[in-house]
Amino acid sequence: MIAQPLWRWLLIAAGLILTGTALIQLQGYPRVSELLVSERVPTLWSAGIRATWLFFAVQLLVIAGFAFAAGARPRLADSSALTICAVLLASNTALMGGFLGLFAGTFLVGTATALVVIVRLIRLEERASG
Repeated sequence: MIAQPLWRWLLIAAGLILTGTALIQLQGYPRVSELLVSERVPTLWSAGIRATWLFFAVQLLVIAGFAFAAGARPRLADSSALTICAVLLASNTALMGGFLGLFAGTFLVGTATALVVIVRLIRLEERASG
């Protein structure tokens, strides 16, 4: 078996964390929908909250998919793509921390953010030395 570079394992770990976080988020969707209906939230607000709930989970799944693909294909792990992922994840972490405080989701997305940033730094160093 050929040893894989550390950055690939870090991307796989980030992808797994993001996939798990998205699945937890999706698991809560039925309850959120139920609460919005039972509390008689105006239709436009209810739809917006439900869409935002789903958007967050889908965004995490898309970034997780990229992390898995980039771990398998090094050319995908370029600094622009990694920077975009890191900025999106850092923004999510900051918003969750600011609005919801520190909880499992904040720590999970924050951890995935750190892993992507570390991979970006490793890849930049590889390019500089190679």
